Amino acid sequence: MEEPQTRFRPSAEAVDRSLGHWGTNLANASTFDLNKRISGYEITPVQFAILHRCFIGEADTVTDLAQIIPIGGPSMSRQVDQLVTKGLLQRQRLSSDRRIVRLTLTEDGLDLVPKLEQIRAEIEEELTEGISEDDMEVFISVARRIVENFEKQQRS
Repeated sequence: MEEPQTRFRPSAEAVDRSLGHWGTNLANASTFDLNKRISGYEITPVQFAILHRCFIGEADTVTDLAQIIPIGGPSMSRQVDQLVTKGLLQRQRLSSDRRIVRLTLTEDGLDLVPKLEQIRAEIEEELTEGISEDDMEVFISVARRIVENFEKQQRS
């Protein structure tokens, strides 16, 4: 008779201290609520992130967006297509280099982003209730270092 395979089962303490566990739960908490609250605008959290990055001037091409929002290039193109169809983004070819297509917000997009940003800020305020400014600074500092470590690992 064969020995049953032994499966690794992490302890409850190991799960409780797992970066993946808390990262996933944090992402779920903020994204689930955001998705629910902005659904009336027929926008997804990823589409909001795209609009927001264009609004603040952090990105103005699909390539730029794909480097800062963690979805693949083809998915990014589809999301941008949907935002163009909804009349929130527009594409403009550069006259100096016809290969480059700049993304800009339409008037409707410019009107919508501040409304969505207000909703996002309200959610963040609710989720961080009872957490001091000092604790938030520590949390953000640690999260930033983790992301930097990940990015460094990806480059090597």
